[in-house]
Amino acid sequence: MALSDYYARLRAWGCVWVLGCYAAGLSLPVLNAATPAEDPRVATTSAAARDAATKVLTSIRFTPAAQKKVSSVLEDVSLYRRLPRQTIDCEPDLYLHLIRNPELVVNMWTTLGVTKMVMDRVGQGVFQVQDGEGTKGSVELLASSDELQVIYSEGSYTGPLYPRTVRGRSLILLRSKYHSDARGRMLVSSDLDFFLAIENFGVDLVARTFAPSIGKAADHNFAETALFASKLSRTAETNEPALIRLTEKLQRVTPESKENFLRVASLVDDKLAAVRADTEQRQQEQVSAAQQAASGSPVVTHSSNATVPRQPAGRIQPVRTQSPPGHRAAKPPVPGRK
Repeated sequence: MALSDYYARLRAWGCVWVLGCYAAGLSLPVLNAATPAEDPRVATTSAAARDAATKVLTSIRFTPAAQKKVSSVLEDVSLYRRLPRQTIDCEPDLYLHLIRNPELVVNMWTTLGVTKMVMDRVGQGVFQVQDGEGTKGSVELLASSDELQVIYSEGSYTGPLYPRTVRGRSLILLRSKYHSDARGRMLVSSDLDFFLAIENFGVDLVARTFAPSIGKAADHNFAETALFASKLSRTAETNEPALIRLTEKLQRVTPESKENFLRVASLVDDKLAAVRADTEQRQQEQVSAAQQAASGSPVVTHSSNATVPRQPAGRIQPVRTQSPPGHRAAKPPVPGRK
């Protein structure tokens, strides 16, 4: 995943870990449309994109403490970037669970030997993180819905890459929508807007100078993280025992967190099978209807209780209290089930 390269590039400018995926939860029910000149699959730093993202953030009713953190970044932005849209094959509930429990993913990376980074949950939606090479800080989920997450981080770097301690704050607006394709596979499309505020003036100037390199590293990290979530979903669907074995090896995750994750993962296969079955039924009905229409016969259709999965217009919720054990996030309706 080249995560070590990503952090090496960003560390000197005080950018602590960027939670990109992930994705999963990412409240407005739909993504803001790009301007005609902008392709959502291509990164942008345009004023139009920045203004649109800022408008979304300022429309959210945060808690007073969270609002103060959001304002501290928006009023002192050193770098802004909207990363390329990522569309992945992933079961929505699993995707949301990974976003809201990032310590699971980081501990999986550590267990697999991908990174030296460590992350620990220290409260509801609050995490401490360090990369083992001088960068440490905190990551906090400020607001959450099925379609939107607002993530704040602050941290510092102390090490040989810069003579003084570098401090920075970042804000992520992560939005997603869900749909099924012609094969009946569930797809998740996510947009990520990233705001970075660096306290040290000299480092701020350097960061602006090297913004293209920093941005490309962030783009790569977002894509690789999204791909990892997709692979976890595929593994849950086709090889659940392997996912169980990996989860059991995690060292910095509570037994309750492991249990909740495996509960969500255990339902992936049935949910995706229901979506595929409904898609096949609708396609067969469309073929049958076309044949009957061509022959002049009355068109007979069979109604189905299943619907194409769509995200309800969820309300953005400030993160306040601990969810009860076994709590499952709101999700798109599962075809074939009442």
